[in-house]
Amino acid sequence: MIIAVDVYYEKNQAKSVGAIFQCWEDSKPLEVIMSYTENPHEYETGFFL
Repeated sequence: MIIAVDVYYEKNQAKSVGAIFQCWEDSKPLEVIMSYTENPHEYETGFFL
């Protein structure tokens, strides 16, 4: 199973989206997950925990 993740930052909110695929060749995801975070920490390019 594979998950592709992206996060979009706004002033007081971040939206995280994950698309779940069974394998690399799939043209459509099995599921899409979205999550919102209020007042996220400031974005730092290349910083991952």
